[in-house]
Amino acid sequence: CDVLFNHCGGKAACLNLATAEECPVEAERVASLRTCDLADVGELCKGQGECGTDEHAANCRYGDEPQIERAVYRRVALPIGMCGLRPDKKLCRGHDRCLEPVSETECPATEAKADALRKCDDGAL
Repeated sequence: CDVLFNHCGGKAACLNLATAEECPVEAERVASLRTCDLADVGELCKGQGECGTDEHAANCRYGDEPQIERAVYRRVALPIGMCGLRPDKKLCRGHDRCLEPVSETECPATEAKADALRKCDDGAL
């Protein structure tokens, strides 16, 4: 990740600067992109300082003189083991949210209570 941020739009984010080939064809299209705190995984987003983005990255360039420069990122799924840069956190398969193990005192008292808990890949979490 070029940028790894723990709480970006309520969830962990991995943001990579877009390559020249990924940049929108026209500078005006950058304005219609969502900011990176609102972007979904796989989506291009404009970096305006949110979630650790550098609004002056200028990785997407348009025109000659004067040249227009924009900061564009792609939100990607967090690689396993990169949740908050802490090895004790794990990425929930299929989602861009990180899970932390609970302490022994936080564990359900019975197996039935543990079975009643929602699964980590429940989209409602």
